[in-house]
Formats: sequence, C-alpha cells, structure tokens
Amino acid sequence: MNIQRILTDPKMVILAVAGGFLIGLFAPSLGEALYPVGSIYIAFLSMCLLPILITAIIVGIAGLLRDDNTRPLFKPMAGLYLVGLILPCVVGIATALILAPGIGLGPEAEQSIGALIIESPSAGKSDGGILSFLVQIIPTNPFEALSANDVMSIVFLSVCIGLALGVIRREAAEPALKVSQAVYDAFMQLFRWAILVLAPGLLLFISGVVAQIDAKVLLALTKFVITF
Repeated sequence: MNIQRILTDPKMVILAVAGGFLIGLFAPSLGEALYPVGSIYIAFLSMCLLPILITAIIVGIAGLLRDDNTRPLFKPMAGLYLVGLILPCVVGIATALILAPGIGLGPEAEQSIGALIIESPSAGKSDGGILSFLVQIIPTNPFEALSANDVMSIVFLSVCIGLALGVIRREAAEPALKVSQAVYDAFMQLFRWAILVLAPGLLLFISGVVAQIDAKVLLALTKFVITF
C-alpha cells in the first residue's frame, strides 16, 4: 500500500480526528502551535469548494437541458433533488427529538453552554414563513452574495444561470459553459491534491480548535457532537 492510499484511507482520517482531539485536550500548547498550519489547509479547501459548487450546478443543469437525450430526465431529477433536500431535514429533526442531546446535562454543563450562548453574537430571526425565506435567498446583488459567502443565495443564483444557459439555443452560450467546465475541472484538481493530505490537515486543525475550547464546554458538547 503506497503513501497516497494510506493518507486517504477513511480509517486514517478517523485516527487523525481522534489524534487531534487528544492533542488538543492533553497538549494544548502543542495544539495551538499546530493550529495556524491547519487553518491554512482548511482555508485552501474552502477556497476550492465554492467555485466547484457554482460551476457544477451551472454545467449540470445546462448540460441536462441542452442535450436532447437527457432533457426528459430533468423533471424526475428535480423531484429527486427536492426529496434530497427534505430527507436530511426530516432525519435531522428526528435525530434531535429521539437522542435529545440537550437533555440530561449536569448543572456545570448547562452553565458552560449557557455562557457560550451568551457570548455568541445573536442571529437575526425573520418572520413570514416560506415567502420570507424565498426573499432572503434571492440575491439582490449577486456579487455581494458571493463576497458574503451566502451559500443559499449562491445556489439559487447558480440554478438560475444553469436554467438560462440550458434553454439558450444560440452558440453564444457555448463559451460560457466551456469556461464553467474548465473552472470546475481546475478546482476539482486542486481539491484532489488537497485531499491527499486530508488526515494530517485535520489533525493539525482539530488539535488547535480543541486546544482553544474550554474543557467543560467541550465535555458538555460531547453528546451534541456525537448526535451531529
């Protein structure tokens, strides 16, 4: 077994995550020293994900609509996509209700989590149900949505562009699709290179994150992390 297979083996990734927790818990000074390197790795991964997401949606939807053989499959695949959106929500809600990670905590755990919640910035809550949600995900300024890393708005924008390019029959749409495909291929190659060192990258990053978290808070969140 070569070094590439060893580093990308799922068991090695799990060991790296466990090793990162152990280093952060029992050698926090070492974890904090390793954290900057791990942060660089995670930042590189994050750099690749958004361009891959955007171009994959655009090329995928436009390719389905422009091909006479795959166009009839678009409606069934759109239905499956909706199911794919709803099913994880149902599973997540059911898991939270059944396992109840916030119930049965001791007084110290409740105090630690309460202090963490108070210190966290409050997120604005909007009323209005599904219509308000749709208003929020439609980006009035696409460039602002991209710079703010607003994933839902970016996905909505990408779907709209993919649909538009898919129904445009003129040759003018071909260069845009070729550029999108080229960007997708380039960032996927960068992502493949990054995945080769996923295990050590996670070990460095997690050790630093755990080292910066209070031990009481970490223990209080253990059940939540396992449930998640």
